[in-house]
Amino acid sequence: MRVNLLWGIILMSLFFWYSNVQGYSFYYRGSIEAKYSHYDLKNDTLLNPNRDLSAFSTYQYFLEPDFVFELNNDKGARLVAKTRIPWKKNTQEHDSEIVVDNLYADITIFPELFLTVGKFNLQDGVGLSYNPSSFLEAKKTIDYSKSEEEQKQDQEGLYLARVEWIQENYTLSLVTIPGISSLQEENTGVLSKLSTTFDSYDLAFHYYHGDYPLFGTNFSSTIGDSLGIHWESGLKKGSQQKILTTVSEIIPASGIYSYDTAYRENEDQIYIKNLIGGNYTFPNKLNLIVEYYYNQEGYSNKEWQDFIDIVSANNNYYLNPPFSLDPGIFSQNLGLANFIMNYKYMRENYLFFRASYPEFLGQFNLTLALLFNIDDKSSVAMPGIKYAIDQQSTVALSWSIFSGKADSEFGLLSWHNEGRIIFSYFL
Repeated sequence: MRVNLLWGIILMSLFFWYSNVQGYSFYYRGSIEAKYSHYDLKNDTLLNPNRDLSAFSTYQYFLEPDFVFELNNDKGARLVAKTRIPWKKNTQEHDSEIVVDNLYADITIFPELFLTVGKFNLQDGVGLSYNPSSFLEAKKTIDYSKSEEEQKQDQEGLYLARVEWIQENYTLSLVTIPGISSLQEENTGVLSKLSTTFDSYDLAFHYYHGDYPLFGTNFSSTIGDSLGIHWESGLKKGSQQKILTTVSEIIPASGIYSYDTAYRENEDQIYIKNLIGGNYTFPNKLNLIVEYYYNQEGYSNKEWQDFIDIVSANNNYYLNPPFSLDPGIFSQNLGLANFIMNYKYMRENYLFFRASYPEFLGQFNLTLALLFNIDDKSSVAMPGIKYAIDQQSTVALSWSIFSGKADSEFGLLSWHNEGRIIFSYFL
């Protein structure tokens, strides 16, 4: 919090120095969201035998005020702060915190040259369900209660400095992300990007130089008034996907091991990620979107089977300790397996589908989304309905329904489904 306060003082000083304290305007908006979630827990999973290792709550209360403040001046400068105060309560915890998502200044240096400095939500890519051209992919926390668009808009920003040169048909940008441990987890990196628009086509190329160099490109186009197509690709050097590695054999010739987590050994391998999709909007505003995602960084069938074999063996050893060994050895191994589970990114092939019907009967918004793991046939279905009470408030019901075999990605989760009721009030 002290770091964000210091940044706020610095940015405020920069803004007023630039504006000479003349010709400025103030704007704010906000919302309050109250949510109750109920979890239909499983009694036993491979990663959590008999629910001994993780005692999940069957419910959670959640309250989150969210505020955005914006200060503008007549010289083209803007100071933006976005903060929220999430509070949650369940059977395991009861806490709150202050989160500063954005805290940055936009300054017009010349009519075509712009500077952004501070904590900023940097978004890249044209995909809805995945963004393989973004170096931030697979680092985002997934909140299934929010739409894919909301997940992007509401994610916490990065501390950075960005320079943009905007022309009629193209934009050049250079972004520097400082590797300061007290500010953020990311190490030092530099992102350069070229975006261009011609006719009904948008094309972008960007290169990220950091711990894991990434070259990305994306393309989108509209065909007529109803059909849109998009494609996004990323080439990354090195893998951020963790695997379980053998540390030692606990008892010689027993086949019982202790494990640790590590990245794949080949740091020079190039991994390919691709997304292709399309969307169609009907005259009544019903919108359908389909996307296919290929993730070479995900587990192959053999890697996944090796992982499941380790998990299954340690699940059995925990329940029936061999050689009178301490069950804690095997709960630790299972804990490591839980730690590397990055749901939605574990395998190689995914299919995403969403149907949304805004303004149904005037005040309803209906959605049905499905994320399907093609490799192991597990999935998560996400139906929802939102009702606009008036111009300032909504109430919504939504569900996340997980299905799959016990050894599949979404089948490893500790609950069958999650149901929510959400009330939102906009200030």
